[in-house]
Amino acid sequence: MIYKETVLKVVDSSGAKKARCFQVYKKAYASVGDVIKVSVISVDPASKIKKGTIYKAIVVQTVSSIARKNGIRLSFNQNSAILVDEKLEPISKRGIDYVAMDIAPKYRVISKGVVWRINLKKAIK
Repeated sequence: MIYKETVLKVVDSSGAKKARCFQVYKKAYASVGDVIKVSVISVDPASKIKKGTIYKAIVVQTVSSIARKNGIRLSFNQNSAILVDEKLEPISKRGIDYVAMDIAPKYRVISKGVVWRINLKKAIK
């Protein structure tokens, strides 16, 4: 569960390292696949993104577990997100870490553009 003031790791190649959530849309907390508004608090020195800039983000990993319909409970070691623009398209062209498959049906742009490891798993089978 992601609340206000939660610090998340940014798992795309945009140049941001950490971001702080300051707004959750439509609910009191966010889970995997929800859109939040974040402020960047840590960046790479060579990136175009500046510290303190505000972006929308999609949560892709949470420490709290996710219950799937088939009975599996999934949890990650960290809270993380992908930075997106106003049209909910990813800012960067590639991601860095695994993401939950639960966001693929909800955001087709991300499942084609950023969530490569899901597509690789399907290609291997």
